[in-house]
Amino acid sequence: MATPRSTQRLRWLLTHVASGPSPTSENRNINGDDEWGVLKTTAITWDGWDWQQHKVLPQQYWGIKAAEVKAGDILVTKAGPRNRVGVSVYVDHSPSRLVASGKMLLLRPDRMVTDPRFLSWILGTPSSQSYLDARKTGMAESQMNFTNNDLLGMSLDIPTLDEQRRIADYLESATLQIGRLLAARKKQQQLVRERQSLLLTGATSGAVRIERNKSDGIIDGRRPQGEERSRIARGVLAAEAPADWEIVPLRRIMQKLSRKVAPTDSVITAYRDGTVTLRSQRREEGYTFSDLEQGYQGVDPGDLVFHALDGFAGAVGVSDARGKSSPVYHVCSMRADDDPQFMAYALRAMGLTGYLALQAGNVRQRSVDFRPWESLARITMPRPPVKTQRAISAHLTSARIWTDEVLNAIDRQTRLLAERRQALITAAVTGQFDVSTASGRNVSEGLQV
Repeated sequence: MATPRSTQRLRWLLTHVASGPSPTSENRNINGDDEWGVLKTTAITWDGWDWQQHKVLPQQYWGIKAAEVKAGDILVTKAGPRNRVGVSVYVDHSPSRLVASGKMLLLRPDRMVTDPRFLSWILGTPSSQSYLDARKTGMAESQMNFTNNDLLGMSLDIPTLDEQRRIADYLESATLQIGRLLAARKKQQQLVRERQSLLLTGATSGAVRIERNKSDGIIDGRRPQGEERSRIARGVLAAEAPADWEIVPLRRIMQKLSRKVAPTDSVITAYRDGTVTLRSQRREEGYTFSDLEQGYQGVDPGDLVFHALDGFAGAVGVSDARGKSSPVYHVCSMRADDDPQFMAYALRAMGLTGYLALQAGNVRQRSVDFRPWESLARITMPRPPVKTQRAISAHLTSARIWTDEVLNAIDRQTRLLAERRQALITAAVTGQFDVSTASGRNVSEGLQV
């Protein structure tokens, strides 16, 4: 027999609602017994609650007890990109002196009528999210919000308190299994990316030797031995770099181009993952186009393209298409027989290790400007023999393809797990099955850690 339910407004199920301040705050966690912190919206995700995502409030905002978060509260984001507005989370634990910001609502449920865990889950169901999505407003998809009354006036189909508790107990156990699998997938992604990063920096600095096996042409990686390891190199070369590797200014390896733009050219973009391709191959949302296109330059396949403001973060690579780029890019060709793909990998490694940022001499953190060509051309970089360059770039390209395939497979599994968790939560809180007779089997069938 179906459990009886009643329609309730969200505000009827709460004893307290609050939002706090959103001042400019120090980006670190609180220390000692005096400091107060304000939560970032990244503390609130569908994957769970993360109290460490907070900043230190200016002292004049300390002591706002009304907005202080406590265990048992629910937090809901109410400002930001559309897909990040309306996210709810149950606070299962929290240190003292953390307050909700003005970009979120703190909801304190009335435990006499509702279980906070159940209430948080029902706010995440498709019907609740559709209700909120229809009420989001803003100047752009990246700047959406809804009013407090919109949220608090939401109608919810609520079972008895005892049934809410049964559902919440069941879901805590069932979603814990899926949560562990999701955490394992994230760890796998991290390890795969770390492996690729270590190979990139090791191969382009000479710390790891990449050679072609003369008998079968297979590329393998090994550490150099003997005298090579005792050689102390400088700059971007590892101490283990072979003796025939040079360190030369970038201007000796490549030259800046100024190609003409054709009427049919589309925009080329250098992405932080090292891909340089037509913007239309990925996405165009979020980019600003110049009506006059002043300073745009042509790009040919095989050109090395370096983003002067983002190259320090890995936005450098070899273009795979014909197109045009803005003047913030340096479009280059090699002066001799050097391999452009190796040089792109080397520059990317130099950026990801922080070497380029140190050479830029900028004072502001994460602000690196190489728009003057000379500021980039003077930087020294590794230059192994051309045959070695080609062997390394071939190996790194093969490794990158493998890495992308593995990460895509993990992404597919992660999406499936998240969808399965949401479907389970929705079915349980909306009464599509009786949790008192559910065994919890098949929650993660076929998806092993």
